[in-house]
Amino acid sequence: MSKTTTMKALRERMLQVFDDLDNGKIDIQHASTLAKVNETIISGLKAEMQYAILTNAEPHIPFFGEGSGRILENKEFKKLL
Repeated sequence: MSKTTTMKALRERMLQVFDDLDNGKIDIQHASTLAKVNETIISGLKAEMQYAILTNAEPHIPFFGEGSGRILENKEFKKLL
């Protein structure tokens, strides 16, 4: 099994889970468990990003990919806060 090390890889993996469920390769309970784990991972990453926003820090969250803090530099984004 390959390691899921980026948000893009996680998205692709979850799309594969959906395809496997749709094709009957996995059951609904297995797919549901994987979806819940996925949700937990994303919630943790979201909390890290929100913390960085609130503390005016530039986040470096490798899971989001290179330059995960660049969005915080965008003036239009800061207006949303």
